[in-house]
Amino acid sequence: MLVYVLPHKGIPGKNKTVKGLIFGLCVWAVGILPGMFAAYTFMPVATGVIIYWTILGLVELPVKGLIVALIYGE
Repeated sequence: MLVYVLPHKGIPGKNKTVKGLIFGLCVWAVGILPGMFAAYTFMPVATGVIIYWTILGLVELPVKGLIVALIYGE
């Protein structure tokens, strides 16, 4: 939650719901995409698994961002 609290005023969006979703998408872009690229490049993991993990993160992290934004409440 601390990671959301520090930049929450700089996250674009009209309300806390949109801010939470955008925060989750930013975390996905910074956290999941490079990791999945590295896993695909350097480890013998099936392409379908990499795609599944990437899509799972794309669904999971915006929901988590939304939950954090709703809990924080600003």
